[in-house]
Amino acid sequence: MLHVFFVLLATCLLHSFAAPHSKKNCRCLPADECWPSPNVWSAFNATINGALIKLLPPGAVCHDPYYDQEACSVAKAQWYNPYWRSDQPGAMIDPSLEGTNGTETCSVTTDRAVPCGQGNVPTYAVAATTTQQISLAVRFADKYRLRLVVKNTGHEFRGKSSVPGALSIWVHHLKTITFSGNFVPAGCKGNGNTAVTVGAGAQWGEVYRVADQSGLAVVGGQNPTVGASGGYVQGGGHSALGPYKGLAADLVLQYTVVTAKGKEVTVNACQNSDLFWALRGGGGGTFGVVTSTTFTTFPTPPQIVAGITVTSNSSSDFETFIGDLTAEFPRLSDAGWAGYLYYAGNNFLGAFLNLANGTSAASESLAFLTNYNRTRPSSRVNVDVQILTFPSFYAYFNLTFNMETPAMPGSNESSPSPDPNDGSSSLVTSRLIPRDAFVKSPEKVAKAFTSMKAPSTVLILHLVAGGAVGSYPPDHIAAHPGWRKALLHVVAVFPTSGTPLWEIAGPKPAAYLNEANTTEDIWKQLFWGDHYDRLKKIKDEVDSKGLFFCSRCVGSDEWTEDGNCRI
Repeated sequence: MLHVFFVLLATCLLHSFAAPHSKKNCRCLPADECWPSPNVWSAFNATINGALIKLLPPGAVCHDPYYDQEACSVAKAQWYNPYWRSDQPGAMIDPSLEGTNGTETCSVTTDRAVPCGQGNVPTYAVAATTTQQISLAVRFADKYRLRLVVKNTGHEFRGKSSVPGALSIWVHHLKTITFSGNFVPAGCKGNGNTAVTVGAGAQWGEVYRVADQSGLAVVGGQNPTVGASGGYVQGGGHSALGPYKGLAADLVLQYTVVTAKGKEVTVNACQNSDLFWALRGGGGGTFGVVTSTTFTTFPTPPQIVAGITVTSNSSSDFETFIGDLTAEFPRLSDAGWAGYLYYAGNNFLGAFLNLANGTSAASESLAFLTNYNRTRPSSRVNVDVQILTFPSFYAYFNLTFNMETPAMPGSNESSPSPDPNDGSSSLVTSRLIPRDAFVKSPEKVAKAFTSMKAPSTVLILHLVAGGAVGSYPPDHIAAHPGWRKALLHVVAVFPTSGTPLWEIAGPKPAAYLNEANTTEDIWKQLFWGDHYDRLKKIKDEVDSKGLFFCSRCVGSDEWTEDGNCRI
């Protein structure tokens, strides 16, 4: 009996010492005693000039007790409008991210009597219009051990800014856009650059439009509602102008940042240089709240644009075309082409290649495509190429984004749903594919593309690497060094399997962290490779308490999966 007593005692002691977390290691959530009282929230709101918002899901206006007929009509009409969604403090571009487990919990399509669940929408938001409000919000979250997230538009695929029980810093109103003809980063010496400094709430469509009015361009996102200072550039930022000038993060000259201590600092190559390195590819929502970003600008290049439509009623002939196209990618890249190709079924739809600073050789370099039906007369593949010339990048951008694109098989207005019978095993997988793979084994790459195809599968082939992207040293910024050897960034939505894509990614596989599978097991290697250890060291220096957390972000493995308790 004595032996049994000591065994039981030892077991109890072991469990008490080995408990994965205690309350002091956990964040305070709305149901916890440590959650700030209404009076504390009210006092905090007074310090930030009434900028605190009690958040509700955007569909709440269609449900009791929040029902508002006029507001509900607007919400229903605009539900899938990314511009409207980016203006809502509690909304994400993808409505499913507002709910739980990918399911909307407050839909505008259900009866008003159906309860509206909070889902993943944070509890409060600070609608910041000043950096001082951001500093105070960070300090408040630190003092009360709150879960803290940062949001501009909600245009991201990983749900980093939609977290239940959190305090959100909503930077959407910080929309300043200022140009300089001779920008020298603070504390640095030397010749200046033409540059644009954008507030944390500015979106790429706004930046491009204003830049074009001055005859300038800047490397940025392909969608106008994407924020210019947020996760896009902090994750590296690929672009149709990338092969012409580099990744968006390559061209950042300076940030202003509110740190985990609530202090606003200037970050560039001459001061806080480690943090500057980390913020250029280390991931958003991890190292601080970026309040402004300064990018290098350049004279807007004329654009030659090739709109490509490929259709076929023969799977075998279409697979032959894919093989032919795959072998051509290195040559197209060398000729200066970049762009986005969308591949579903036996079709390329809404595909665009653009040639920055285009020349008269553009048509010749696309002869493979324009002459395809003549060089393969027996092929049941129809290739149509329309070549257009534009005076500026913004003119091209307007065309490619605003042109109506036919719907892909298996898609709808929101996120497409996979057919459970089509063999799909994963919602999304992505990899950077090295140039060597196309040069040495183009047939293997083509086979990988075609073997992932199911009725609902969409492949997005981003020809956004190579060229200037490959000219920077691997350690220039924190983004995965694999970008410097890559040619394509490929995203497969609803593939039969991700394995074929993984097999052509090379011995040191890489993925673009902003458009990757959220459940990747080897995420450190995929997102940052050899840069991870340095990033973790910087994270520990600037945010030792882990105030800024997101799943599969630097340092996140020190926390429970939900990010609420430190392990």
